[in-house]
Amino acid sequence: SPVRGERRARRIRRSFFTAILDQEVAFFDDHKPGELTSYLSSDVNIVCSVLGIKTANLINYLSSFIVAYVLAFVQSWRLTLIMMAIMPVLIISGAFIAIFLSTASAKAQAAYATAGGIAQEVLSAIRTVQAFGAGPRECARYNARVEECERISIRKGSMMGLSVGVTYAFVWCSYAVAFFYGSYLVEWGLRSGGDVVSVFLCLMMGSFQLGAAGPIFASINEER
Repeated sequence: SPVRGERRARRIRRSFFTAILDQEVAFFDDHKPGELTSYLSSDVNIVCSVLGIKTANLINYLSSFIVAYVLAFVQSWRLTLIMMAIMPVLIISGAFIAIFLSTASAKAQAAYATAGGIAQEVLSAIRTVQAFGAGPRECARYNARVEECERISIRKGSMMGLSVGVTYAFVWCSYAVAFFYGSYLVEWGLRSGGDVVSVFLCLMMGSFQLGAAGPIFASINEER
């Protein structure tokens, strides 16, 4: 629940801050204070969102998907199996997208943390930076990190859009196949028109629930 997620986020922040204070001095030579502050705020917020509403919605969507497909099997297992032929394609493409998003998110978070560390380092010593005329050089260093974040985010967004498009393309193709095969089942007397419509509606709702769960699952995987 959101309350449990907030409580866990509070414990994580406390433990993380305590662990930072317990580190040796050499640890802070490799990790800038601004970078650690970025991790303390942004990463913990991500954990809070995953443990809260995202997990609850994921459970809701997956349970609805399972119930819808069970009802479809009860109505007509032949038609349901025909429509489920696309499931391996969706699973493979979903796994590929999840791996890509996870890697891209890790790179983006590291780049943002580095950029935040640079900004805090420069601003905390702004008088010294201005005195030595190092402003342009520090701006170039900061912009390089921000541009890297931009490139990663654009690739991640493009891949997410492509994955959603491919998913729904296969889903709509399965609907076309269902009506085509369902008409033959009615003609052969194996199922009535009402059974075909019932199976179609169950699978349509189940597919929509699975489609809604996909982005959440990908988000949880990339924020893991």
